[in-house]
Amino acid sequence: MAVVYQYGAPPLPFGAIDAITPGQFPVYEGLAPSSLGAHVGMSWLLVASPFNPASVTSPTIYPAATISRSSTPTDTPANTYVPGKLTGDVPLAVSVFAGADPLAAGTGSFGELELLDVDGALDSLLALGWDNATIELRRGLEAEPFSQWTTVARLTSAGIIGGLRSKRFRLRDLAWRLASAELHGERYGGTGGNDGDAALKGRLKPYAAGYVFNITPVVINTAALILQVSRSSITAITEVRDGGVPLTQGTNHATYALLAAAAVSGGTYATCLAEGLFRLGSTPALEITADVTGDADSVNGLGAPLTRGRIVRRIATGIGTVSLTDSEQIDHATFQSFENKQPAAVGWYWDGRGDVTKAQAIAEVMGGCCGWWTVRPNGQLTIGQIEDPADSSPTFILSFPAASAGEVRLGEPEITDILPPRRATYIGWKRNYTIQTRGALAGAVSEANAQLYSQESKYAGEEAAYIAAHYPSSPAVTLAAGYRLEADATAEATRQTNIFDVERRRYAVPIAVCDPVADVVGQYARLDNLNRLGWGAAKSLFVCGFNGAGGNVELHFWG
Repeated sequence: MAVVYQYGAPPLPFGAIDAITPGQFPVYEGLAPSSLGAHVGMSWLLVASPFNPASVTSPTIYPAATISRSSTPTDTPANTYVPGKLTGDVPLAVSVFAGADPLAAGTGSFGELELLDVDGALDSLLALGWDNATIELRRGLEAEPFSQWTTVARLTSAGIIGGLRSKRFRLRDLAWRLASAELHGERYGGTGGNDGDAALKGRLKPYAAGYVFNITPVVINTAALILQVSRSSITAITEVRDGGVPLTQGTNHATYALLAAAAVSGGTYATCLAEGLFRLGSTPALEITADVTGDADSVNGLGAPLTRGRIVRRIATGIGTVSLTDSEQIDHATFQSFENKQPAAVGWYWDGRGDVTKAQAIAEVMGGCCGWWTVRPNGQLTIGQIEDPADSSPTFILSFPAASAGEVRLGEPEITDILPPRRATYIGWKRNYTIQTRGALAGAVSEANAQLYSQESKYAGEEAAYIAAHYPSSPAVTLAAGYRLEADATAEATRQTNIFDVERRRYAVPIAVCDPVADVVGQYARLDNLNRLGWGAAKSLFVCGFNGAGGNVELHFWG
């Protein structure tokens, strides 16, 4: 286990990770990235928990290992023979973004894990339920009990296939769970009250996180004029407007029942913040919109998520029937590091009109700051943002050629994609969730506000004319970044401009001896002594991908 530290400002006061010494705090914990040969001399064990229809349980079993031996009395299961049928080929492939563009969606795959079975001893596995079964890969020395081996990958099974000579597990990582799970999965039943009118049956409830502007609430009780802005409790409804004209805020009520029973004057709205509701005092003349500070629930010891990283964490672990375990499946060190880099107030609103997965919502939140996310081999969700590798401290160093004993042997690097410099970066703030034409607004609304309500967002940024003149293919990038304040959007536009005002490249580098589950994606590396491709004596790069398919490992770098 290795811990990588960042030096400088300590964690913010609300951070969950204590500083080790003043000015020093951890940003990454895990297998030392430089240990790309950590698998050498080690044996592998497959640990699984499939569903057994006969006993209606999901026992832990050891289907196979790369060595044949019995488990010890301290193992679970104990004193059980484990056949040496595991090939040890772990086809991990992951990329935090496609090509050289950090805004392109990433990919992740663990492929298939093969068990040799010429004698049919593993046929009994076919009778077990493997859909979404827990799969662990452990590694250790042959002389040690299995219980002392280290878990290097946590996965789930997508089923078992094969024939007379082998059985193959189709594997998924936790990113698959996020990609298949609804954002929260809560729908109106249409039975009335806070379950919504009959016309809403089956519709997803809205969800607001952070600071959102001019959203369209859902009318859940037409007769009583009760509307919902979020399936969660909320911090505040700061303004409600009828055709752009603000209404007067009234009393807050603790429950839906109290709100429904309250007397609300015309031109006024009352709230039930605990259930994300408000009620109008009179029939609106035009469209109702609202400004909201969203989700105020306390989950996993954390209150209202108001920053980018906290919203991602809430989506992943705090809402929905399918979620990650906050204590075990979140890489807290990288989340804290990201929080320090992106402490600005932000917000998003999902109105429930379309299906949204957790992965899609996380990608939307992270995209505003050129952020990335992936699931580490150990099963933990990790996040970060693209930075200039030249300004980042490397967590490990590789050398060309591998002259010293024990050094990883590197093959010839290849440029696989290029990204032209950006000619402009525009970062959105105060996103408008309900675009309204002048005809949809009351005559009393000022022209300045009418213009505000008619555009999708405000933007901060500028164009670099010299880049456009010299790079005809240079893009102008506009991001709906979700910032609340212009100053934060401006700072992010400047940060991204400084990163993308030069051509960026993606490189593939073969590794002759490399751990097939090396935990290096998302780290920074320094490559020494190539003196080709413009790298000079040393080049710092971001590790954006890992491809171990077919047993031939490549690391992918960006910079």
